Amino acid sequence: MQGRNVRVILADGSRVAMRDVVTQGDSIVGYSDTPERQRIAIARSNVRQLEARKIEGDRTAALVVGIGLGALALAAVAVIIALASIGFE
Repeated sequence: MQGRNVRVILADGSRVAMRDVVTQGDSIVGYSDTPERQRIAIARSNVRQLEARKIEGDRTAALVVGIGLGALALAAVAVIIALASIGFE
């Protein structure tokens, strides 16, 4: 298991945010998600769950294309309104 940003949920229910996480033997090892970036090692037996964000490329690409098309449509409407206001039809 490797991940850039991971939330570790411990057996007692507490949560630890970690960066640059790897498994080493029987431990989850990474750095605190704070400016101090302290090294953290947690025994796997103390871990209930790991949560990591996953970027979905297809959905992100569709969102970017949709925003681009929306901006293009707004620009076209603005040009039409500008041309109509100066009497060019």
